Amino acid sequence: MSSFIVSDSTLSAAVDGILSLGKDYGSSPGSFLWKQTRTLGAKSSKPADIGKALASLKSSAVAGRYPDSSPDDMGPVPVYRANPHLHSRVQQFKALTCLAYQCAEDPVAGTPPYEALRWLKSALAASIVQALPEYDSAQWDLQEAN
Repeated sequence: MSSFIVSDSTLSAAVDGILSLGKDYGSSPGSFLWKQTRTLGAKSSKPADIGKALASLKSSAVAGRYPDSSPDDMGPVPVYRANPHLHSRVQQFKALTCLAYQCAEDPVAGTPPYEALRWLKSALAASIVQALPEYDSAQWDLQEAN
């Protein structure tokens, strides 16, 4: 795990990255995004609830890495609001990557919330790539050369 602690601004960008998946996967009850945010620990798909879930993952990871720390050392959990145009989707992906790296050790690694975070990070990467013109021009099937 990294020796730094992911900032609230990075968590905000991660929240926006997760929320951006709604256009690709839907966000209604039962949808991919709805299920993954519940597994993450969010009570709803609202930015504040997703932010709390990500902050909880971060807090658990930091406590695992620095056992003498206390949740109070992390400060209050800010209220996250959607601001999808503040950061590019690539920056949002990088924020999710930073958080996943922060959480890659015990006691968080391998837990259902951590696996949901990794799945959401992968889904955002796929969404970014599929929006590229090069993806649209790539062939679905490559024929064998004679």
